[in-house]
Amino acid sequence: MFPRRSTRLNESKLDIQTLENPLATSYYVQKKKSEIKPRRGANSYKDLKTPSKLKRKKVIDSISKSISKEPSLVSFVYEDKPVHPKVKSNTECYSTNYNHDSKSPTLSVAQYDSTDILEKAKAHLISVEPKLKNIIERYPCDLFSPESIRCKVEPFKALSCSIISQQVSTAAAKSIQNRFVALFNPLTRDITHHDFPTPSQIYSTSHSLLRTAGLSLRKTEYIKGLAEKFCTGEIDATMLYNAPYEQVYDTLIKVRGLGKWSIEMFACFGLKHIDIFSTGDLGIQKNMAASIGREISDLKVKSGKWKYMNESEMQQIAEKFKPYRSVYMWYIWKMSKSTDAPGL
Repeated sequence: MFPRRSTRLNESKLDIQTLENPLATSYYVQKKKSEIKPRRGANSYKDLKTPSKLKRKKVIDSISKSISKEPSLVSFVYEDKPVHPKVKSNTECYSTNYNHDSKSPTLSVAQYDSTDILEKAKAHLISVEPKLKNIIERYPCDLFSPESIRCKVEPFKALSCSIISQQVSTAAAKSIQNRFVALFNPLTRDITHHDFPTPSQIYSTSHSLLRTAGLSLRKTEYIKGLAEKFCTGEIDATMLYNAPYEQVYDTLIKVRGLGKWSIEMFACFGLKHIDIFSTGDLGIQKNMAASIGREISDLKVKSGKWKYMNESEMQQIAEKFKPYRSVYMWYIWKMSKSTDAPGL
């Protein structure tokens, strides 16, 4: 059964930019309607549909080959003009007017001394659980090293890449991200010198052009929605740097495409918050269950989703490692690679 006409791609409405874009030809093939043959079980016409999960790898590979064979310039021209009624210029997407409440119960990257925070955290972890000493000595926690903490991330880039990476393999996410960034760097062939697009650039770009990078329609909507919030000042980079986690979470959870786990990972790996603990991470669940001697071979909840420990159990164990639960979580991840982990 074919989808309703309203869900099909109308090639006559495609942007000229999209048709001129060499990356777009792998997704949108101009054919007469009489030449298009339906495929059994397809979600749309064969040559006009967005790749399904079964065909996604084949399509991505074909695009990668076309890029390597002909790295021609993308016909995308960015005009430096306002893209939203509340934005006067593209340089005003970020505001610095934010007063941070230093009495917040959580620690942000701006609240602690980066020179010795890791040593204090490791000492606290070992004092609470001496069995962690071997794994702590074996694996240096580079995430919270003084050098890493001083290196600031770009919040918009980190959150956009988080959306791009959802529900795809690491290799596919990297490939899509490279093509996505290439759309905004048409004069630079070397991807290592590509600049990530600004919120205003993405907001002023059509959905159809963004999708030529391999993004689904839903992810395109998510990223453009995120860009709009940065442009209007609803989300502010400086606020994200300085705010307590509770405020960061309350702000980002309103963004379509960002869930609890994505925000936790952004706060931990991006903003370097020192006291984040994710109960929804499957790797954390599995290694924590193994560390207390639990059998982890066939644990499932009734819904069919894997669940090695419930949230209350995990919170109870992690509570002892406050205010350095991010460091504790990092070492829990490392347990799968170590024979010195407690209980393994």
